[in-house]
Amino acid sequence: MGPRASAGRETSLAAERNAFVDASGSAIMTTMVMECTTQEIQLRDTKATLSAVIDRARQGEPSVITRHGRPEAVLLSHEEWQRLSQIPSFGRLLMSAPLEPGDLPERDGGVRDVEL
Repeated sequence: MGPRASAGRETSLAAERNAFVDASGSAIMTTMVMECTTQEIQLRDTKATLSAVIDRARQGEPSVITRHGRPEAVLLSHEEWQRLSQIPSFGRLLMSAPLEPGDLPERDGGVRDVEL
C-alpha cells in the first residue's frame, strides 16, 4: 500500500514557465499549464514509504511533505529539479534583454518617499 495523502490535499494542475531568447535576440517568456497530481504526505508516512514516494516522483508525481500539517519540503524527480533549476529568474531575463534607451516607457510619479 502506498503513502497516504492528506484529505483534501491533492492538486491536479501545475504551471510551467519557460524563458528563452529567440533568433532576433528578443526575450520571450511562456507559461504552460499542465495536468499533474501532487499529493501532500505527512513526514512519518514519507519515512515509512520512501521508496514508493521516490517511485511516484520519478513518474512525474511530486509530493509535498508536511510536518504537523505545514508544508516543509517537496520531493520531485532529479530530472524535474534539473529542468526547473535552469529557468532564469525574471530579473535575469530582463537584464539579458537587448533593450535600447526609450524601449521602456517612463515611470509616472517618480521616486516615492520611504520613512526609515
